[in-house]
Amino acid sequence: MANVVCMSRFLAVPLLLVLIAVGVAAPTVRADGLAPPIRSAALDAAVDAAVEGLAWVPFDMHLHTDHSSDGGVFHQEFDTPESHDTFLDEQRDQALRTGMAAVAFTDHRNFAQHYDPDFDLDRSTFAIGDRVLLTGEEWGGGRHGTAFAIQTRIDHGSTDRVGCGLAEMTLEVAAQDGLLGMAHPKDGGADGCMAELVDFPLSHVEALRGGDSALQDAGFPGGGNGSNEAYYQALAEAGGRVAAVNGSDNHFKQVWAGPSGPGGSAAYVLTTGVSEEALVDGIRAGRTLAGQGITGIRVATLLDADGVDGFEAVTGGWAAPIGDTVTLALAVENGIGHTVRVVDDTGVVVAEVVPDGVADTVAFELSSSSAFYRVTAMTVGASRVGLPDPLDYVDTFVMNSTPVWLTAPTSAARTPALADGTPLVSLTDADWGGFADLARHGDVVHLV
Repeated sequence: MANVVCMSRFLAVPLLLVLIAVGVAAPTVRADGLAPPIRSAALDAAVDAAVEGLAWVPFDMHLHTDHSSDGGVFHQEFDTPESHDTFLDEQRDQALRTGMAAVAFTDHRNFAQHYDPDFDLDRSTFAIGDRVLLTGEEWGGGRHGTAFAIQTRIDHGSTDRVGCGLAEMTLEVAAQDGLLGMAHPKDGGADGCMAELVDFPLSHVEALRGGDSALQDAGFPGGGNGSNEAYYQALAEAGGRVAAVNGSDNHFKQVWAGPSGPGGSAAYVLTTGVSEEALVDGIRAGRTLAGQGITGIRVATLLDADGVDGFEAVTGGWAAPIGDTVTLALAVENGIGHTVRVVDDTGVVVAEVVPDGVADTVAFELSSSSAFYRVTAMTVGASRVGLPDPLDYVDTFVMNSTPVWLTAPTSAARTPALADGTPLVSLTDADWGGFADLARHGDVVHLV
């Protein structure tokens, strides 16, 4: 299947055999305090068997057309019919030419692009069976959210409601069986929203962003991918279990050649095939990473929490440890020229490796006391070369993975109200949310 990196089904392969094959018990820390990488042929075989049949599917989750009022340089400047220059079919085809297997159009508060006759794939150019176009919309004013697999336009509404508006929107999108996440949190998504977003089924956060890949200012809001990464870490620390994603957020065909061109930045979804259902299920499960285009680094994380019966969790999943340590395995692809870091639930880097070769498999013995571990990747060096942004690429974040968790998700029912008092209900660990309904049967009143 085109543009899909094949991986696997999970099998019970005892990691005890892996550690025996290494020859000695792995030390717990290096001289620099980090966990040392474990490599062996047995580990390679165990990980290969555990991920056989799964695939990383490249997906540009944030793309605009001239159906957005700011889509196109001249359209944005003049807003006249003849000034339109960033058309749906051009954006679609460019993303597919760069290797994307899936594209979502997310025009600002606009669903009109999905009635555009060019929304369908050109069958003479692209095979319909291995490419997916998803319906989408970018919601919001001061804070933005990207919605996918929706059936109708979602209302913009107020952003000063519960969870900055995003929390309530998750329920309206869930009623369409779609997904809603936060777009570019560095642009103000962090101010006062986080506590509410933890309690609602927000599906994803742009933990990287295409045009920000060279901007590393610390803190948020403001700055670049350093800020997006910091927000994602803080949300995870607060208990938010959302998928890490990326998208080009391209508005202008004039910048196709840059990192913010269609397909230049992508979410990768670890799934069993290329279909809308498989992609949506993978995002809901958090089997994702926020990365670059088709040549970007990819890392699958696998967790063995009991040391007995193999890998119990993959990226986005969870497994409860029974001892003082767990084994975290990384299956790295396109890793040459990168530093891969394992980060714990306090933001501390606990392990680090420079991948060996195009494909590399390493494992680390880590403490079981962390609530989660997640993986980031930077270009090798992790230090400035002194050039002004956006030219100073040496310490650029280029990949941010959804964590694997060492604790079960919690269930917290919420009943916020819309501005008109209509109650809404959600469960954080269920793919469900919506409006409460009343029905009467005889003398019995049912609240659903």
